[in-house]
Amino acid sequence: MYPWHGIWYLVSAEDGHPAPGPVTVGTETLAGQKPALAYAEATLSGAPVTVYSYSLDRGGASACAGACAVTWPPRLTTGKPKIAPTSGPNHIVAQDLGVTRRADGTEQVTYGGKPLYLYSGERYVFVTGALSYNGTAGNGKGLHGPNGGTFSVVYLSQ
Repeated sequence: MYPWHGIWYLVSAEDGHPAPGPVTVGTETLAGQKPALAYAEATLSGAPVTVYSYSLDRGGASACAGACAVTWPPRLTTGKPKIAPTSGPNHIVAQDLGVTRRADGTEQVTYGGKPLYLYSGERYVFVTGALSYNGTAGNGKGLHGPNGGTFSVVYLSQ
């Protein structure tokens, strides 16, 4: 689990839905692999957190709700997502960033039309000899959702 034991959102007083605020995405490199899309603001340290897509999602609509969304929280946003200025030459295509409306009315970040998720069991990669971390391990890669299907890291073309 995350150090704060799950994903926390502010909650709207109007309807009780999460009120996450605008999202900034960036990149990270997972264990010598090519660049992967990451949520750039998920921790107080600003370390990137891996995001995933789900093989059962169709037509930009999320197939992950209920128990699935507890383990695989949707990356929610308010408004169009932005690219982190510190991502460097990150290969993120701005036109591929978007938003889809979920069945509960919240808005979920998409990339290339695919809804994006975090993994509640994500592990951090710690900096050698330091108490800080520089990103996550992407250890949700290839795991199955409760309804079948597979979660995959969103790799970027180089």
